[in-house]
Order: sequence, then structure tokens, then C-alpha cells
Amino acid sequence: MSQTLAGIHDDLRASCRGAMPCIKSATIKSAIVNVANPRLGRYTKSGSILLVLFQLYAGAQAQLPPALPKSVDGRLDASLEGVVASFLSNAHELVVGHGPYTYWNQVPSREPPNGVAFQAVVGDVITFFFNNENNVFLMANEDDYDNCYFESSDTATPPTLVGPQRMFNTPPGYKAFGLLNVYRAVLKAEGMYYFSCYRPGGSCTHCKFGQKIKVNVTLDRPPASPPAPPLPCNLVENCECACCDGDKCQGYPANENDFLETGFHQYVHFSFNADSAASCNADACSSQFARCMRWPA
Repeated sequence: MSQTLAGIHDDLRASCRGAMPCIKSATIKSAIVNVANPRLGRYTKSGSILLVLFQLYAGAQAQLPPALPKSVDGRLDASLEGVVASFLSNAHELVVGHGPYTYWNQVPSREPPNGVAFQAVVGDVITFFFNNENNVFLMANEDDYDNCYFESSDTATPPTLVGPQRMFNTPPGYKAFGLLNVYRAVLKAEGMYYFSCYRPGGSCTHCKFGQKIKVNVTLDRPPASPPAPPLPCNLVENCECACCDGDKCQGYPANENDFLETGFHQYVHFSFNADSAASCNADACSSQFARCMRWPA
């Protein structure tokens, strides 16, 4: 079925009012002329209108002003003044993930050192770098966090979108890696914070695939662990080695080819402080640990 340009023009104007930000009539007509077949002077409606609508929608989105980071009363201060004041007070910065490419984009998220929650104190700054396919939500509670509840049909306390997708506010150097957005906020109160990613309509399941973190915020920073005692100057720290586990290697195939066929790789890994770099070897490893099976010469 075909339709004249004038008819399609009217259809698109109606779609503009109902499905996207208002776009000037002249812009719609220009886009149609650019994609119509000049030899036919007519336009096939099936499928093609969707393409034009998509192009117009994308163009309109590109002209929208950037989104802004959001604060949460009593919990997160994302204002520029608040973040700058926190840095000037020598607060710590908790940067989520590692660069140069992933940061908050990583799915699943990088685990904290203790495997449970990242640690921070009131007044620290938390920072998320991410692309336009991700965002940052502050979840209301642990149950919503665990079950990835975002919609009002699932939870009575929907999460807050604090880091939108289109902020375009990263410092120079990040955009080369596709990191167009940064969400920075001062942690204002003690307690457990729950962050995750979600895009309305169910198009993003990053939360269910593990893109989420917990941050335990306390009033005081825990005391630092005491430093390890200094090593004697003649020791090499952390000589790493592996050996056959004597508890598991009984009946170990004597023939190397048989070993390769059986696939019995029963190794244990150790590290110790060797007397010197030259003594960091297999014999030293075997002599250090009783579980290392000693082979006859």
C-alpha cells in the first residue's frame, strides 16, 4: 500500500504529538523528502514510516538538553558545590569499578575487597563513570536490591534515578573510552546504600546479571591495619611456587604421557620469603611445605 507525501506528513505530525517531543512540521517534511524515492514521487508506508519516525526521534533526542545528576535528601548530595567542598576537606573518593573502559559498565560489577560491601564514611564521595547504555539507581532497601525491584507494581518504594544516561559531563579523556557520564555525590548519612542499573520497560536486565553494589557508610573510618614487620634484608618477599599436593597425589602416574591423558592436575600454591632470589625455586618450595610431594632424584 502506498501513500502520498502529504498523507505521510499528516501521519507523522500526529505521531509527533503522541509519541515524541514536538518536532517542527518543516523538519518532518524535509526528512521524508530525503528518504523518499525521487523517481516515484510516492512513499511506501509499510515499514518505511517506522524508519523515518526513528530518525526523527533520534534527532529530537540529540537536541534535548543534558540530564542532570540528582541528589537525595539526607543521603546523597550531587551538587557541584557539595562535591567540591567534600574534596577540599580531604575526603576520600570511592570510584566504582576500574578503567579505562568499564568502571560502572562492568556486568557483573566488581566485587568489594571483603566480598560483601564497599566501605566509606560520611562525607566521602562516590563516583560512577558509565556510558549511555547504563544509569545509576539508588535502591530503597535490601529486598528491592536483591530482587531487582524497580517498578511500582513490584515495590511500594520504587528506587530513585540519581545518575541518568545522558548527562555528557565526564572530564576530558573519558569520552575516548565511551564514558560520557559521571555521577558524583557526597555520602551524607551512615547506613547501607544499594546501587544498581535499570532502564524502564525492562530493556535493561543489568541488575539481574549482577550490576549492583552495596556501600556501607559509617561515621568513622576504621583504623588501618598495622604494618607488617620489616623483612631481613637478605629475604625475598613472596616467593610464589606450586607443587604436587602430597595429600592428593598418591598413585600419581609416573609416566608423563599417562599424566597428560588422565588430567590429574593436583597442585597447591604457596608463597614464602626466600633467602635470596636464587633460592626461590622448586626445591625451596618443597622443603618449605609438608604437603609438597618430594620426588626421588
